[in-house]
Amino acid sequence: MANSVRPIILGLDYQARWFWLEGARLFRTEPVLTSVGFELARYGRAFDDVVSLPIRPDRNSWGQPVDVDCYQAKFKVDHRKRITAAALIDPAFVNATRFSLLQRLRLAQRTFADTGLRGRYTIVTPWQIHPDDPLSALTSTNGELNLDSLFDGGPKSATGVVREQWRSHLGLTTDADLRTTLEPFRLLVYGPDQVDRLLESALDSARLSLVPPGSLRHPYVDLAHGFVKTRQREFDEPALRRVLEAEGLWRPAGLDPLPGRPLAIRSRRPYAAHLEDETEDLLDLVPLFHARSIKTGVDWNADVAPQISTFLEARVQPNETYRLHLDAHNAIAFAAGWDLAHAGAEVIPMQRTGPAVVPWPSAGAEPDGPLWEPWEQDMPSAGVDIALALSITQNVRADVEAYVSSQLPSVGRIVGLSVPQPSGTAVRNGCHAFALARDAIDHLAKVRKPEERGGQIHLFVAAPNGLVFFLGRLGRGLGPTTVYEFDFDTRALGSYVPAISLPPSQ
Repeated sequence: MANSVRPIILGLDYQARWFWLEGARLFRTEPVLTSVGFELARYGRAFDDVVSLPIRPDRNSWGQPVDVDCYQAKFKVDHRKRITAAALIDPAFVNATRFSLLQRLRLAQRTFADTGLRGRYTIVTPWQIHPDDPLSALTSTNGELNLDSLFDGGPKSATGVVREQWRSHLGLTTDADLRTTLEPFRLLVYGPDQVDRLLESALDSARLSLVPPGSLRHPYVDLAHGFVKTRQREFDEPALRRVLEAEGLWRPAGLDPLPGRPLAIRSRRPYAAHLEDETEDLLDLVPLFHARSIKTGVDWNADVAPQISTFLEARVQPNETYRLHLDAHNAIAFAAGWDLAHAGAEVIPMQRTGPAVVPWPSAGAEPDGPLWEPWEQDMPSAGVDIALALSITQNVRADVEAYVSSQLPSVGRIVGLSVPQPSGTAVRNGCHAFALARDAIDHLAKVRKPEERGGQIHLFVAAPNGLVFFLGRLGRGLGPTTVYEFDFDTRALGSYVPAISLPPSQ
């Protein structure tokens, strides 16, 4: 009996946590939602576990407005199974006998047919996507499907087979119909521990009381279960605030607000991140990309870099303080720093560390000990260009050597710097990031030979965006610089692509 009840309880708890991830957004300093609810059948029974309505429409990666976000939680205790392309058209995957997940997606979309509302439909689950299944290559970092890849392959390719199976299963006649069905769909994979960390950050940002670590009682989950019993389904900010005040979970004193006006640049969407919650001053470059790859026909220097410059020039004033959120490629973070080098303003990068977003001011106590371990590699050519390889979150040496050898004959030398132990936690805070950026620029300036000073700098870096932003602010003195992005779609050795070159060509 206990074993049969446990999955049900854990599944309900998982759903309750997702409700509060959205519910906490009602209490942002700048309101972003009109209401949040759960099991709201009027938005489609297949995706009604959690429903939130933004004050102003969000946009998906295809540039389409999103009026309603609909979430369905699919919890599985046994995490050994994996999600495949075939599972999405198998009713058993959602414990059903009649309708598959994709069929339920179609049914949910029909619910909106007469309302004029445009929905986004998200499955949240702890099940992992099978790494060897075609679905793995089709799922982007923000959970949306990479539809260009799905529709690129021929009928006998792996993606072509998936495309035909899905289209036939849904009774659709054209690829255009299938694409229209799939564009508003997302598949987010989060384990219970990850959801807890996300929720901790969301509650803290909303100035709500936190749950003590290790506590057997979760007051927010208990409240959600209470809503089910009392049939309370939907809340606006005043209604949910009254509940929280009655339960002693509201922190009226709040926290000291962060200094500065918030700005944001986005070229990718980390799973549950909502940069539009942080500020209305958002430069959304997501429509120019599919996952991490730039779209065909879009140019980094002609289409991306000018938008960054225009956005920042119009908003950043001398002697003011700003908080800059960067859910973006490294090249964009570098370009933002470059553009702001002479702005005369204090710009504090906001760094995403797991689910939390924290300010990384450059001021603070200097870190102890050596910051970098230097290395160099002479190349066969007599070129005067230098490749600067910085290893912070991971070691880039092998990839950079492979790329430079095959693609950059103008590079005569690779100058490399690595932190002692590259990892996602190698940079402790903003002061540490600034010191690493400063010393990297100083080191390159010192080792650069006279004949190399007229050459190009080719920058390859694996680092947090806050650090790359500081590199851009400090790196103007190095002269012409091209920043490279790693091709995460192929992940082959040395699979870099040139991104933004600065200063812009006249």
